[in-house]
Amino acid sequence: MNNLNIKNMNILIVEDDADYANILKLWLSKSTTSIDIVTRSETGIAYLSTKKPDIIFLDNALPSLNGNEVLRAYKVLSPRSHLILMSGYLNDDIIAALIRKGADEVLDKDKADKEYVLKIVETVINFKKS
Repeated sequence: MNNLNIKNMNILIVEDDADYANILKLWLSKSTTSIDIVTRSETGIAYLSTKKPDIIFLDNALPSLNGNEVLRAYKVLSPRSHLILMSGYLNDDIIAALIRKGADEVLDKDKADKEYVLKIVETVINFKKS
């Protein structure tokens, strides 16, 4: 898993928990060098109006507009981005609804460690290639 080839990919993390965002960045930084963090969904919308990252990690529990509310807007603004929605509150119904709304994958923050995150990234990249 440590050989995941995302070296030339740009990643956007939309997460209001600075500690979690920085841990995620640390895990991903071993595989890629271009990682930006924003803390609000509206800032993510502004970011996507000028940049199109390869992968977006979008927290579902953001202040103001949550991930569920802006998921479709992100997909419209950056349709080729792999969108991974993150949440600590998941069940099968919530996951299915988020996938239907446009998430490429859903990351359970309570289960997240480096290997799990890289596996999720690998899954969305491989799925989009096929």
